[in-house]
Parts: sequence; structure tokens; C-alpha cells
Amino acid sequence: MEYNNPLRKGISVKSYDWKKQGVSSYDGEDVIILEGISKKSNTTDKPNTIKLYIGYDTYSIYKLELFKVPLIGKKIDAIYVYKKNNQGKLYLSYHNREWEGAVKVDERTKNLLRSIGKVPKKYLPHAYRHEVFVIGVEYDKNKFDNSGVFGQKDMTLFNIPYNSLFWKNISLPPETKFFKKNIAELESLYGVPIETQFQFSN
Repeated sequence: MEYNNPLRKGISVKSYDWKKQGVSSYDGEDVIILEGISKKSNTTDKPNTIKLYIGYDTYSIYKLELFKVPLIGKKIDAIYVYKKNNQGKLYLSYHNREWEGAVKVDERTKNLLRSIGKVPKKYLPHAYRHEVFVIGVEYDKNKFDNSGVFGQKDMTLFNIPYNSLFWKNISLPPETKFFKKNIAELESLYGVPIETQFQFSN
């Protein structure tokens, strides 16, 4: 999250043409909506853009929208939404991100494709999507479990046991448009509900 967030990496302000798109309000503060269009964008496609929702009094950035913005060599669509905690400091409360591209096909995969009568391509479509809701923030550092996490930045490598009680009792936000689109695509792959897919994939 830190590595891919342009607010943390620093937005190259001079690389974009900025225009005021409107005004709104958020969390009791007037908000100015600014949109930056990349000066290097291809005019035949929708240009890569950054949209910022900035508090008029505090200069807090409450929302950040990205469209085809280059980050770490990839063009990413993303949304970041921030809220104030009980001390008035901002924290990330919602995020979604989508990236589409291609990966080079290795020899093993080419051989597998040949074995089932398919002509292997040099590259195959590749994508990732994720959506994050922050449903609570813990400030008591005595409750933190830091065992083995220092230096580890890939959350998929943590060996955390599945807690069925947690998932049975969790109160989730309403399903978003982003969520429904992804679930529909996953269910269409095998023609079975996503819950069934999760059950059989452990």
C-alpha cells in the first residue's frame, strides 16, 4: 500500500494540467475537487488522470482517484478514501485498485498449451484487482502482534490461521459495484457461486 500510493511517493505536479472540477463537502469541511490530466497522455484514449478531493480549510486530501496512472511500471486505476480518527488524523478507510497487463509465457506453460492442442502465445493477459475496507483501527500498541513482521512487506507470505468465528460474525459494508463486477466474472469461470469456489479451494 505504501509503495503504490502516489500520495506517499509524491505526485509529479508539473507533469499534469490541473483544473478545478467543482466543490463539495466532507466530514464537515468544504472540499475542492481538482483534476490533473497528464501532459504525456495519448489523445486517442482517455488520458491518465488524477483527481484530488482537498479540504478547503485543512488542505487534507480526503479522496484520490487514479485512471491509468503509471506506478512502478504499470498503469493503475485506483481509489483511496480517507477519514479522520478521533484525534483528527487521517487514515485510509477504503481502497480499490485494478491493473491489467500481460505476462511472458514460460516454456513449461507453452508445452502445456501445446499438449492440449493450443498454439502458445508469447504473452498472456494478466490482471489483479483488490478492494479493502478498514472496519476498525487499533491504537493500543500492547495489542499489536509484531512477531515476525518486521521487514516482511508481502502480506500473502504471512501464515495466519483461518478464523471461522471471525468471518461468521463480521459486519461487512454493502457490496460495491467494484465487488459485484469481480464476483460475476469469477462465478462465470466455473458456473458456480463464489462461496462454493471458496469452500472447495479451502
